[in-house]
Amino acid sequence: MGRTIWKQRISNLDLMKRFAEKSADINKKFFKESCDKWAAKERLQMMSTQQLLACPCNLNMARNDGRFFNETTSSPSGKHNNIFCWRTTVEKVGDQQCCYGGTGELLSYAEGGGSTSRFSPTRQPLHYMLQDYWPKIVCDKLANNTSVYLQLRPTDDCSSYVPPKQGARVLCKVFP
Repeated sequence: MGRTIWKQRISNLDLMKRFAEKSADINKKFFKESCDKWAAKERLQMMSTQQLLACPCNLNMARNDGRFFNETTSSPSGKHNNIFCWRTTVEKVGDQQCCYGGTGELLSYAEGGGSTSRFSPTRQPLHYMLQDYWPKIVCDKLANNTSVYLQLRPTDDCSSYVPPKQGARVLCKVFP
């Protein structure tokens, strides 16, 4: 009698394991399809990153450039300790997030760096969450399809960064 119960429990565990594996496959397929749909739609409305300010090449430059604000403490991006993120303050179309490591170096996306956004999280939070943040989570984390996300929301490498002119008047809004 004891063996029968044990066999039944093992059988139930196998069933649960198979169900969990099948569910994971279905979810992965769903998230991959969601990412692909977002990417196809996004390609039709392709955002030009040439209109965005390039990231300053290091943390000190970002601190001294009034066109960027420190968003490390207010960001929904979930960056880890020793990563400092700055975001553009003057963009009308899109947004640029620039993240720096503990020694002040600009980070690539793989290292925890930022990316471009169609909408600003401070000026258009709902649009940002739906059009920028959610696709990032779906493509990057849930569908393991980072390359698709980065084709459409690339990390800036600071190669086209031009600091503001000395004494230039830069109007910026102070964000929380």
